[in-house]
Amino acid sequence: MTRRQWTGLAFLMVGSVGCFGDPPAIGPGDVVTVRVFSSDSVLALGDTVSFSAQGLDLTGAFVVGRPATWESDAPNVATVDDNGSVVGAGVGSATITATIDGVVGQATATVSLPQIAVGDSSLVFAAIFGDTDPDSQDVAVANRGPGSLTGLTIGTIQYGSGGSGWITTTFDATTAPTVVTVRASLGALLPGTYTAIVPVQAAGAGNSPVNVDVTFTIVAPPSGAPGMLAVIAEPGGATANSVFTTQPVVEVRDSAGVRVFGATVPITASITSGDGTLIGTTTVIPVNGQATFTDLQIRGVQAVGDTVGFGGHRLEFTAPATMPDTSVSFNVAVSFSYNVEYMFGLTSTSCLACHSTFSDPAVLVNQPPALNVTGCGTLVVPSNSTSSFLMQKLDNTHSGGCGSVMPPAGVLSTRLRNMVRSWIDEGAVEN
Repeated sequence: MTRRQWTGLAFLMVGSVGCFGDPPAIGPGDVVTVRVFSSDSVLALGDTVSFSAQGLDLTGAFVVGRPATWESDAPNVATVDDNGSVVGAGVGSATITATIDGVVGQATATVSLPQIAVGDSSLVFAAIFGDTDPDSQDVAVANRGPGSLTGLTIGTIQYGSGGSGWITTTFDATTAPTVVTVRASLGALLPGTYTAIVPVQAAGAGNSPVNVDVTFTIVAPPSGAPGMLAVIAEPGGATANSVFTTQPVVEVRDSAGVRVFGATVPITASITSGDGTLIGTTTVIPVNGQATFTDLQIRGVQAVGDTVGFGGHRLEFTAPATMPDTSVSFNVAVSFSYNVEYMFGLTSTSCLACHSTFSDPAVLVNQPPALNVTGCGTLVVPSNSTSSFLMQKLDNTHSGGCGSVMPPAGVLSTRLRNMVRSWIDEGAVEN
């Protein structure tokens, strides 16, 4: 190859380099175009981003040594100083203008808040009733906006119908990126499907809260046919002629002792020991394998005259083709209006014939006897029958000078006196 051929090849290679991506040459011409550059056109509140401007001549070559003046059309959104430093001042967009030799170039600065992003927007849990809780699940939380996403919390969880409080959450950290662990607990939930909305929130996020939908399905364990009953809530708070404050709950189980959720056998309650008559809704159809009684009470003291009995009551619960169950023994508290006042009015006592005011407990409790003799004490001292003058008169243990035994016909039966004694010792309640 001749020297002339080598020289021509070198010229072509140098020219090719300029065509394949070299920056524009620095030209001596006037500025006809201004280009504005930035490291990032999206910034967070308070963040600073550097903008720069470059003038180009008609050939596209850079024109150097020409300073730019800067301006923002929305300084409430983004401000810019003489050096092109842009600071986020408020959420929105601002046009940043650079002017070189009277030629204008523009770029947009967008100021945004951090944005919450969750890896899973819905979670599904499943468990068998009476079994262990399902495994927890993790939800990744990230920031898809500018700046730093801090102060992450879980807001008030919104539960659907049927149950609440079955979700707990824990953050690994409160600054994104992080993970929130969600747990579903069986607790007292019955078989069924439960839903909840878990809000992931942060005070500085532009899209707070972001919700995670949670579904929890609980299935009943396999069971056989109804074979037995089991009292799982004992009756309590019983006062004669008043609804129990604690009503019994009875569960239907198969022969292996597993709760039968689909059982619909009627369950009937009755008194198996103790005086009186059980009234109220004594037969209940179970729901989800449990029969909850609501208005049971014991009456019947008046029907048996002077015979009363308040202790040692038991209820028996029966259902077709199942083994029955019996409650624990419980007492029925004395009712003033139903028991004591009734006793005062019996023909055998005739208390009200002379003491008509005894129909009002306020006349008895913490009141002196209607005697002209001092030292006879107080008619009724709540919770202290021994110190109650009324009880002393009925027992004929009162001091001399405080009148004769009451009623005048003679000392009442032990059971009637014990009824009054029980009412006083139970607090002398106006019931």
